[in-house]
Amino acid sequence: ALIFKNKYPMVDIWLGVNECARLSEIIRKLDASNHDSQFFCERRPFYIYDEITPRLQLTPCHYAYVKISDGCSNKCSYCMIPHIRGNLRSRPINSIVNEVKSLTKDGKCLEIILIAQDTTAYGKDLQNNETNIVKLLEKLEKIEGDFKIRLMYAHPAHFTNELINFYAKSEKLLHYAEIPVQHISDRILKVMNRKICAEKIKELIKKLRSAVPDICIRTTLMTGYPGEQEDDFKQLHDFVAEQSFERLGVFVYSNEKDDMPSIDSEIAEKRFATLMKMQKKISLQNNKKLLGKTFDVIIDEIRNNTAFGRTYMDAPEIDNNIQIKGASNLSLGTWVKVTMEKASAYGMQGKISNEKA
Repeated sequence: ALIFKNKYPMVDIWLGVNECARLSEIIRKLDASNHDSQFFCERRPFYIYDEITPRLQLTPCHYAYVKISDGCSNKCSYCMIPHIRGNLRSRPINSIVNEVKSLTKDGKCLEIILIAQDTTAYGKDLQNNETNIVKLLEKLEKIEGDFKIRLMYAHPAHFTNELINFYAKSEKLLHYAEIPVQHISDRILKVMNRKICAEKIKELIKKLRSAVPDICIRTTLMTGYPGEQEDDFKQLHDFVAEQSFERLGVFVYSNEKDDMPSIDSEIAEKRFATLMKMQKKISLQNNKKLLGKTFDVIIDEIRNNTAFGRTYMDAPEIDNNIQIKGASNLSLGTWVKVTMEKASAYGMQGKISNEKA
């Protein structure tokens, strides 16, 4: 604590995860005449909000993020989350259900986005058969209202056949699966402590595409991980080419631990650029396949008589957007039917369809 106080004397308060809910209380009690830093930090994070915690919704009213758990117990070797957020702590199902009911009761919220450090690990810390991601989704499915559910951050090692089956039969769960793969070389996956091998990853993707033919899979990959050799990268390159992911992001490894020296940064950046260049072509090819097809599009923004929206394949702010000309009769936060007319690598342009939304 003394090191931080000396290095950052301008900071008034140092807070840990457990103090988030007490922020306003702590600020009110701050002695304006005392300029010494105050510390409210504990070594073991245990706090997680519930449905009665006051929330300020920072998103537009037609979609909302709901955190189903906090912390992570996966212990991936590159990740600081367990040290910052603590181990996995799952909220009770009823707490999440009540929050979703509250968000959707007036009919304005059309999309609930479930988030966590690992959504597919939900409930594992509670060690009972009645709390897992599928049980939660089954409860959310029964809530009345015309809203959809988007599932984010699904670790491939915890993505079960039961969850795949739920995707296939659900009416509320969007056919969008964000599955951070990170790498495909078994050697790198082992060093990363990802608890899954290349064969299982490919098997999961095959099962998911077979059960849900229109599934949109988003993944993230990492280049430049310590020890990544040319053969490891070749496997990753071939994997991206083979899978033709609908959505894909790539990151250059960032050294968060001093005991893990990075490979040459120029090599890592070059590998990043190679994957992104290939993915740009893949994305354009995938988007061209959508031309002439009609999709439900949720309107996020209207600017200068042009609307911008998203299909089920697109999460807010990170995926493609659909541009719709002549939007004078459209309203924010509504579903409309749009027929795709033009395609670019990371976006589409369409027109309002005569079909009913």
